[in-house]
Amino acid sequence: MLMGIKIDSVSARDKLKIRREPYWHRLSRGRYLGYRKMIVGPGGSWVARSLDASTAKQTYKAMGNFSESADNLRFDIAQKTARGWFEHLDKGGATTEITVGEACRRYVQKQIDEGKQKAAKDCEVRFKRWMFSESSSFGGVSVH
Repeated sequence: MLMGIKIDSVSARDKLKIRREPYWHRLSRGRYLGYRKMIVGPGGSWVARSLDASTAKQTYKAMGNFSESADNLRFDIAQKTARGWFEHLDKGGATTEITVGEACRRYVQKQIDEGKQKAAKDCEVRFKRWMFSESSSFGGVSVH
């Protein structure tokens, strides 16, 4: 893994060679922003990497290419997005996306685990009516 190569400016990214492994920029201890230069398409692809110090496991999050933004703004946007994901992880957030339906099921289970049987039943009925009915498409939508 190569470090120390600049990815924070358009001119620096333009000079990079195309390769599968992202070029990494350290944001803080165990937290990195990566840029993968692409053969085709606008710019390249951005990815965040986080090291869980307790397990020594690396977790990655693909963030896209931010092609809707000007080239000179993409590093700042990618950095802000990565920092948001790191904050999410620091607060105990999941490292992978789950569906809205799964989030609803987890919420009902949390209510049950906390002894709130009435609230759990109420939520379950509402979720079945609004989220899991045949006319709803929300149950399969991904959330962070």
